[in-house]
Amino acid sequence: MAPEVMCRQNHSYAVDYFAVGVLAYECMFGKRPYVGKSRKDIRDNILAKQVHIKKQEVPIGWGIEAADFINKMIQRKPQNRLGYNGSHEVKNHPWLADFPWKDLYKKKLRAPFIPPSDDNYDQKNINEEWKDLEDPDFIEWGQNLRRNSVQAEFNGYYYDHQLAALAQNQTMINTGFEKKTRKEGAEDQQNFDQNDIFSDPEQLLQEFNYQISLH
Repeated sequence: MAPEVMCRQNHSYAVDYFAVGVLAYECMFGKRPYVGKSRKDIRDNILAKQVHIKKQEVPIGWGIEAADFINKMIQRKPQNRLGYNGSHEVKNHPWLADFPWKDLYKKKLRAPFIPPSDDNYDQKNINEEWKDLEDPDFIEWGQNLRRNSVQAEFNGYYYDHQLAALAQNQTMINTGFEKKTRKEGAEDQQNFDQNDIFSDPEQLLQEFNYQISLH
């Protein structure tokens, strides 16, 4: 959570860039840049010292560009944060310079990791042990996460292979319809079953539920 949020100050989209920086930091080190047992502890740690990744601290497999990206994203002052002057700052950073942003926008990219299990929370999907597993705060939070009331907040957050396959199938149908329309003209549109096309996520979900009820 960005410092301006922790301190209950007015804030804007720059808080999201700070969050991205924190997530990238966790991916790099397997731990959080700022820790604390309470909101106040975390806030005090953020205000006490600016976290900065030094060159010699960069783990094997990570580059200097990644460290520079994170350092610029987790700046405590919003005006010093990468992205404060616009998203182009983030997109043009050397670490992301070659990223296919247009393909991402058009949803053409395949996720680099798709859970092999129907359950996203299967421990088999964890790449390695987190380095703060022995932290007392981490243990306490882990125990709180087991509460049914907390787990209920995550209902619906899972990767469903069947729904993904159905979505891909509908995308292929849409693409086929577009090609058919361009090739044969508007007159042949009547011969294509429009009911097979679900551009609306709600329609897609309804169709998925219907397909499940058939089995």
